[in-house]
Amino acid sequence: MKLYLVRHGASTGNTPGNLLGHGPHPLTPLGVAQAEAAAARLSALGPMPVYCSDLVRAHQTAERIAAVWGVQPPAVHDDERLRELHLGEYEGRSWADFLADAELNAAMTAEPFHTVLPDGESVAQMQTRVLAATSWLGTVTAARPRSAKKRAPFRAALSCAASRRRRHAWSPTRGLFAPS
Repeated sequence: MKLYLVRHGASTGNTPGNLLGHGPHPLTPLGVAQAEAAAARLSALGPMPVYCSDLVRAHQTAERIAAVWGVQPPAVHDDERLRELHLGEYEGRSWADFLADAELNAAMTAEPFHTVLPDGESVAQMQTRVLAATSWLGTVTAARPRSAKKRAPFRAALSCAASRRRRHAWSPTRGLFAPS
């Protein structure tokens, strides 16, 4: 079995220095173009099931991928468990605000997987829900993800599958799952 992971296209919430989280941000024109480019690259591989979070930006991206296979309406399966990390009080705030919280950053540095964000969740909680949503995949063999910030659900699932060491999950300057 092959698993293709696609990040949503750029959304109205993707502004430099801001934290996105669960906000209801649709794709921008650039994001639509990115989703259509991803769909074009995947067109020869389908049709296949398409799963995404229930966030509008993810669903809009997934619809474009499913549509290239001619299934009407496009077969997209939304699952809220595939959402990004719930940032709680930090939803929509700046990265600078987050870094200014010395107590939270100390906790994240000491225990990045189990520190619960204020009114949000921990990486461990996110990982549990993402893995529950993908448990039907069975055993996944994954290479170390080569991603930067903002792909936390994918990195949480893949780091678990690849048995990545948890101490590399947090960097106060680069965020969650920063590349070593």
